[in-house]
Amino acid sequence: MTAATASSPDGTIVVVGSVNVDLLAQVQRHPRPGETLHGTGGQMLPGGKGANQAVAAARLGARVAMVGAVGSDVQAEVALSALREAGVDLGHVAEIEGPTGLAIVTVAEDGENSIVVIAGANDAMDAARVRAAGEVISAARIVVCQGEIPRDGIEVLPALVRGRFLHNPAPVMELDPAVLRASDPLVVNQHEA
Repeated sequence: MTAATASSPDGTIVVVGSVNVDLLAQVQRHPRPGETLHGTGGQMLPGGKGANQAVAAARLGARVAMVGAVGSDVQAEVALSALREAGVDLGHVAEIEGPTGLAIVTVAEDGENSIVVIAGANDAMDAARVRAAGEVISAARIVVCQGEIPRDGIEVLPALVRGRFLHNPAPVMELDPAVLRASDPLVVNQHEA
């Protein structure tokens, strides 16, 4: 499967969101404040809520375009690898001077996880950058967004979306109520609800 071109988005799913590298560590249990534990893992994997959603949709056979940003560091290649493998259109993924977003993911033996997200290049996904991708967003059948980009980048979306707007506000943040009303569906887990 090859990536679609940025100029042929109609009928696609467009994901506006985060592109990260995930640093994964497995531990027997989560450390207490101030405590150091031994862990295993240490893998650097492609991630980011936005990128993960784009990859999942592409693997299910959809034409997908990603609107996001990575840094100018070597981690950008890791962050983009699964998107490329899945055939996601990367024509609207900017390279920003500085680090790629990073998520530090700790998973305990019981399956419970804790995640610290460092935005990096994802902080560049403001209203101006999202508006710059307005043509591909407006032409999409479905636009998916989540909370790992700046608030103003999310709040500009309802004015650009002509198809269906699927919003997953994770991590949760204060948003203009118009964004929540435009969401069809609004996807939340127990913590966001």
